[in-house]
Amino acid sequence: QTFQAPPYCACPSDAPFSVRVQISDGHRMQASAIPLIGLACLVAVTILLTFRQLHDRGLRGETLQEANLDAPPIHVCFCSDDTDLRPVAVAIRSVLHNAKEPDRLRFHFVTTPELAVVFRELLEAHLPAVHLEMHTNEKVLRSLSSAITWRSSSKVSRDMASIFNFAPFFLPELLGVTRMPKISGIPAMQRLIYLDTDTVMLGDIGALAHVFLKGKAVAAVRSCLHRVSDIFDFELVKPLDKNLKMKDSDCLLSRGLMVVDVAKWRADNVSGKVLTWLQRYSQQSLSEDLWTSSLSVPPWMLALDDKGMVDLGAAWSCHDLGAEEMSSAETEELKPKIYHQDLHALGLTMSWAGRLEPGIHRCSAKANMLHFGGPLKPWLDHTLMYTQPLCVVPQVSPPSSRGW
Repeated sequence: QTFQAPPYCACPSDAPFSVRVQISDGHRMQASAIPLIGLACLVAVTILLTFRQLHDRGLRGETLQEANLDAPPIHVCFCSDDTDLRPVAVAIRSVLHNAKEPDRLRFHFVTTPELAVVFRELLEAHLPAVHLEMHTNEKVLRSLSSAITWRSSSKVSRDMASIFNFAPFFLPELLGVTRMPKISGIPAMQRLIYLDTDTVMLGDIGALAHVFLKGKAVAAVRSCLHRVSDIFDFELVKPLDKNLKMKDSDCLLSRGLMVVDVAKWRADNVSGKVLTWLQRYSQQSLSEDLWTSSLSVPPWMLALDDKGMVDLGAAWSCHDLGAEEMSSAETEELKPKIYHQDLHALGLTMSWAGRLEPGIHRCSAKANMLHFGGPLKPWLDHTLMYTQPLCVVPQVSPPSSRGW
């Protein structure tokens, strides 16, 4: 089987990847300094050439060393039933390439029983040196499916109601992590690292395996581009939890990266609380929405409300790279730094709501992880009719000119 890159991977000569800009506090953006590159050109080539490279040469032509028995494994988890495996192959490859101790990595993939065998065969064929385990649990997936409700008033597409958008909150159950490893003989998974499949890791994931959780069940990243007041209806939510600590001005959480302390997660009953909030949402009158614009993040945030979480910081929070437009806050912050005439050169326009579309993402320069959240995922053919977002070229390069 030969994997051919479609013609659009050859970036057109008029694509905005040659535009150079200078961004500094108190100064305008002009044509002169840091290179921007079209995400479509950068990531479409990266992802579509990944399988071709892996098919031709195997994973970097390397054989991973046997794990250091003195160091515990690092468990990295994905959840998906998407039959396009290119993004997750890139995610796995980028994790391995930038890990200081790749021999410690154990990858776990949660999917449906029907797809588990096929996914295993495909991923093992193209990532032969990777320690990969497939997981599925029909009982847990059925229970989760019965609790999920999609409404047209939710302001999200129906595919956001997929059980695999919620599966990350049930990892201990889906992975079959035993509560009594010494008795069962099964090694304990004390910490799990979850990644969305549309991520590219540029930092050492081992740092997450050792991050101090301060007695909390989870560490994640905050997305202050959006606030709690943007999605929650507090008049409806507060009567359901009179001890709610969340405030209108709080930043939202991003589910694209989670570090989970399994024992603490279970002790705090986070999975059970998520399920409770999903059921409350389902039981709410059709004329009332507890939350909108997201289906999976709100019940998770509410489940963590009384115990809190650890913020992983800005270096791990370069997200929404596939968004159709910048947030109002981002747009206002960028406006003083860009000349109106440069908008056309950058391929940007101003939406009716006063937001730049698509986006300019500067976090990519020094980010530990890139997260292509949003509909404009550059490896999807139907997004190519739209102007693609721009990002500052990351300091961390792929292992070769052929991409990841």
